[in-house]
Amino acid sequence: MTPEQALASIVRHHLDRAERNYDGALRGEDPEHLHDLRVAIRRIRFALRLFAPFVDEKRCRQLRDALEAFNDRSGDVRDLDVSMARLEKLVAKKRVDAGTGKKIFGELSRRYAQSRSHMIRALTSSRYTVAIEKIRRYAAELEEAGMRKRAKADAAKTFDRLTKEHVATLASWGTWNARKLSTKDLHKMRIDFKRARYLMEFAVLCGLDHKDAKRKIALYKSLQDMLGKHRDAVTLTKEIKKIAKDACLHERSIENIIRQEKKRAKKNMKRFVQGQRSAV
Repeated sequence: MTPEQALASIVRHHLDRAERNYDGALRGEDPEHLHDLRVAIRRIRFALRLFAPFVDEKRCRQLRDALEAFNDRSGDVRDLDVSMARLEKLVAKKRVDAGTGKKIFGELSRRYAQSRSHMIRALTSSRYTVAIEKIRRYAAELEEAGMRKRAKADAAKTFDRLTKEHVATLASWGTWNARKLSTKDLHKMRIDFKRARYLMEFAVLCGLDHKDAKRKIALYKSLQDMLGKHRDAVTLTKEIKKIAKDACLHERSIENIIRQEKKRAKKNMKRFVQGQRSAV
């Protein structure tokens, strides 16, 4: 397998995944459809970035940029999906007064409707559909080019090189105390763990089962999820504070939500710090 064939295989796999979840994301009945669509698009964009130096940097960059608007628009919707699900859970556990929960949920729902409207415009735009079609055609071209170059390049060597680069990036975080990092730096760290995980998944998908890949995929996903839950707790805390201030809400349950989310953020950070040592 050549790098061209590897990229073609990865892109086609995730284009199919995006297609399966497209209608569900538009309907909005199950937030997991949007999540899976976002995951597929994110992996396509990362694969194009990852393999660009080995195929066509200019074209890969253009195709990645064409999908950027969807990523931006759908991110807000996903964040609000997560926040509203968490708020419902807190109300169900009676850690938040039902009346206060209803007021906050109403404001989050208003923002959600607005964000979702922007996302649907991006998702149904000609820019999105044209970008998807261009990427599908490019995958076919890559496959053909890879067949011609089969004797000249080896995807396994490419994956080995990329793996060393990503492991080195993760190792550089090992000297940092995650508890003292800014929200921005924690986001960067999470992205690096996510990219390392994607790289391993790509290798497995291409039949190039890198040594210890499945264990590392599980480890990186676990660490990524911990940082994600930490971020979700911080995000909901900010949302609640802003809504409470704008609506002049001073109920005790507002303080309960903030306290619960700070506790959740702290808990996941502690778990992440403990697990980080085994990854770097």
